[in-house]
Amino acid sequence: VQTCALPILTKSFVAMAALRLRDEGKLSLDDQVSKHLPEFARVQLPTADSPAITIFNLMTMSMGLPEDNPWGDRQMAITRDALEKFVGAGLSFSNPPSQAYEYSNLGFVLLGKIVTKVSGVRFQDYVTREILRPLGMKDTCWEYADIPAEKFALGYRWEHDAWRLEPILHDGDGAAMGGLITTLDDFARYVAFHLDAWPARDDPDRGPVRRATVREMHQPQVFSGFAANATQVDGTTRNPNISFYAYGLGWNRDARGVVKVSHSGGLPGFGSIYRFAPDHGIGVIAFCNLRYGPVYQTALRALNLLID
Repeated sequence: VQTCALPILTKSFVAMAALRLRDEGKLSLDDQVSKHLPEFARVQLPTADSPAITIFNLMTMSMGLPEDNPWGDRQMAITRDALEKFVGAGLSFSNPPSQAYEYSNLGFVLLGKIVTKVSGVRFQDYVTREILRPLGMKDTCWEYADIPAEKFALGYRWEHDAWRLEPILHDGDGAAMGGLITTLDDFARYVAFHLDAWPARDDPDRGPVRRATVREMHQPQVFSGFAANATQVDGTTRNPNISFYAYGLGWNRDARGVVKVSHSGGLPGFGSIYRFAPDHGIGVIAFCNLRYGPVYQTALRALNLLID
């Protein structure tokens, strides 16, 4: 079975882990980040009237940090000490916290550190023990060196009319922003778990996270965009849509009332995306081992065709 790195798609797993800890009463989404990460207390906010940064801000890309791609794509292997030194030296802000959406890999790296602190184990181990294994995702891991070479799909870029191998990043404290390695079969189990949370019902709740919590992950939280000129699959019929960021996931509703939940990702050598429509019970997953490979619109078109 070939495996493929899952850049960025890791975020919803870390958000799910934080929500599981919330359900157990071990943290609150309203907790200030500095409650769990003392080094964060030294961070100077952009204005005197800025609200404190909370776990909710980390999970919804609303902490006010500037968009940090592609810098974040190369920080998976950062060490705990290096991360604490980086944060303790001060951060640059593009907005006050809780004011606007802006994509921040660093925010999810910090969320991973909180999951580690609250759970008492590395967030990677907590996600593996509490989410991956209960879902039967036995071929999903964090460190590429643990995978037999013949089963790992290497990442490439096209440069000077030739395929070039991309360097692979080791697991580290930055992996909460995009460090999982998985198979298509394993990841299908994860998407199926999200879809199975709908609709609300009286059936026994046997998942690693409550169905109500999974549905909560899919709810829009922070406005992220409006596509006034979007079209349907035919390319001519207008179908405007609006987007929000939820908890480690993107949320979108189009003019027909169709809701899609998704996340995309890219790392050196890889591109990936998953989109699913909770009301329709279907989803599309696409991986490729080309740097920021063109899977994003392909997956959207495929899901739209299925919905149509």
